[in-house]
Amino acid sequence: MGQNTYKMVDDNEKKYLSFSSDLFITYSSDGSIIDAQSGTHFNPLVPVHSIIGKTVDEIMPPHLSLLITSSIQTCLLSNKELEIQFEVQKDKESIFYREWFFPQGNGTVIGVVREITNEKKYEQELKQIAYQLEVANENLKKVARTTYHELREPIRSIVGLTQIIHKKYQNETGDDLKDYCSLIIENAKRLEYLTSHLADFTSLRKEESSKASLVSPRIVVENVCKELELEIKRNDAQITIGKLPPSDIPSGTLSRIFTHLISNALLHSGKTEHLNIIISSKEEPSHIHYSVSDDGEGIPEEYRESIFDIFVQLNAQTRMKGAGLGLPIVKKLLSFYDGEIRVLASPEGGATFTFSVPKG
Repeated sequence: MGQNTYKMVDDNEKKYLSFSSDLFITYSSDGSIIDAQSGTHFNPLVPVHSIIGKTVDEIMPPHLSLLITSSIQTCLLSNKELEIQFEVQKDKESIFYREWFFPQGNGTVIGVVREITNEKKYEQELKQIAYQLEVANENLKKVARTTYHELREPIRSIVGLTQIIHKKYQNETGDDLKDYCSLIIENAKRLEYLTSHLADFTSLRKEESSKASLVSPRIVVENVCKELELEIKRNDAQITIGKLPPSDIPSGTLSRIFTHLISNALLHSGKTEHLNIIISSKEEPSHIHYSVSDDGEGIPEEYRESIFDIFVQLNAQTRMKGAGLGLPIVKKLLSFYDGEIRVLASPEGGATFTFSVPKG
């Protein structure tokens, strides 16, 4: 709220007051009220005309009188606008106000008072909702962790017992039992894999940045490639790393992001021959855009949004290999740093995942 508003009051006073919800008070330097006018929609606690000629001390409780008087003095001394908020009790109910002070250059100050009781109520409601969501989120994390730990032992028991049955009767039965046992083991291991990743997804937290945690993105990607060396060789993949400028994302988080994106390219290559993966970046004044491109099977346009939802997978061949949580994890990690991710068709014929983060 600036000085131009009050020039309009001077020029078109009646018109402005007809739709205003504010109270306009002209103060002298000692806190005396020289003039007061209220907008049509302002609800005064006392008749406005009754405060003219009085001092702030006469109409306000001591603690509020001190706050307003000191604000007037500060406004005059600094010759700058000032804003305060205060609470008034009426009939055992709280009424909240915001007041702006504007120095006029002649030793007076214009105060503009606006009731913000409803605004405060909304703030409290939002805080309550935020608290409830936080509690619900923590409960969800506990459920996920508990579910994983409770399921882990039964799953391992199923795998172990099935392996014993398979070993004991492998020479006494036909191929059907062997196939059934293999299927049970495979699905049980997948169930453990899914519950583990789900627990990981629900427990994601923002990693705090520090100088020690900010490592060159190129070093991060090189380390990720070393960890994925076996998968890279298995897919006969060639990874090219371009220029990668630093960002404010800690190296631990950046490592998880690139691990999931490179693993995703390897998992969904759809190729039996050489796979090319290019990691590059583009800088803008406000953002850094990192990209992971491949020349694999690509992603149909109709799935380019839904693949960031949990458990979404594009085909049956990769369903047993992945959990369908890698890309949702990436999206959630980026949200902690106001980052975004999208996928487009790659110039090489595959897919390009680009995630963008603000510059610090």
